[in-house]
This record gives sequence, structure tokens and C-alpha cells, in this order.
Amino acid sequence: MSTLETNLIQPATGTTLTVGASGDTITVPSGATINLSAATQTGVGGANTPAFSVYNSAQQTIGSGTDTDVIYNTELFDTDNAFASNTFTVPSGKGGYYFITALFVLETSITSRFWMNLKVNGDVGLGSYGEAAGLNAYRSASASMIKSLSAGDAVKAQVQQQSGSNAVSYPGQNAVFMAGYKLI
Repeated sequence: MSTLETNLIQPATGTTLTVGASGDTITVPSGATINLSAATQTGVGGANTPAFSVYNSAQQTIGSGTDTDVIYNTELFDTDNAFASNTFTVPSGKGGYYFITALFVLETSITSRFWMNLKVNGDVGLGSYGEAAGLNAYRSASASMIKSLSAGDAVKAQVQQQSGSNAVSYPGQNAVFMAGYKLI
């Protein structure tokens, strides 16, 4: 093995410089720093996509004693067009671990149980149960999960309250929302 010492390496022709060949291992020793802060980076790290953030800008009426799908009528962003009909569906080739969270705030005052679930293909997702009850308006329930999802898996949020009469949500992007992204 020989050592090449230089301060600048540039391609002889074109704009591509190749270091090593297929099957080679390029080692950066401990203590060395690679500064890519000003470079265009491709093929390293990853992107937290698909990613989405949606909310309901209008009040939603929730009946008593039954699971109710949460309605989302506004998208802030949806990187892979994977959110539709109040459901996030994992796109083809995008399986992996996802973080998904949701919040639902009631404007109606209730003293009974009120909870939210994130459901994957109709089943309650892991770690997705939140519950709140109280004497005043603006009670909230939330649910979050980190779960391995496969292409085609569908995630939706549902709420239930048991006041004996209808309750309504507090509308807006800080009160009724769902968001998620693929972990890298």
C-alpha cells in the first residue's frame, strides 16, 4: 500500500470524481472529519418521507358511545400524496417504522370518558390510546405510536366520548390534527 499526500484532487475530465471501485471499502479513520455542510449530499442519510400533516378547520360532531372517524379537511403537506379520505396509507416501497400522532380537542363540556385511538387496518395500533375527562370545555385526547408499517397499511384516527349526548370539536390546526413521518 502506498500513501498519496495532496491538498486537492480534481477529475481529469468531466465533473465526476470516483474514489474506489465496486466492492471496495473506503475508510475514514477515527478523529477525521468530513465536512459536507456546503456540498450537495446524495446517497447518504435519508429522508423522513413519506410525511404528512393534516387538520380539521371546521367543527365535527361526535355522537355518544361509538367510535367516530376523525375528519381532516385541510392538508398542510403530504410529501407522497399518501393521505386521502381521512386515512394515511403507506405507499408502495415505503414500508418501515413510522411515528404518527394525533390530537382531538372538544369544545363541548363533558364529565364522562373521552378517548382517541390510532387504528392500523381497523385494529388499535400499538401505544395509541389516550384518554381525558373533566368538568370544563376544551378537553383533549391524543394518541401517538411508533410502529412498523408495510405498504398498503392504512392508519386513521377515531374518537369516542360517553356523555350521553353529542359533543363537538374545537376546530383548527392546533386542536384537531394528525401528522406522521417515516423514521430513517
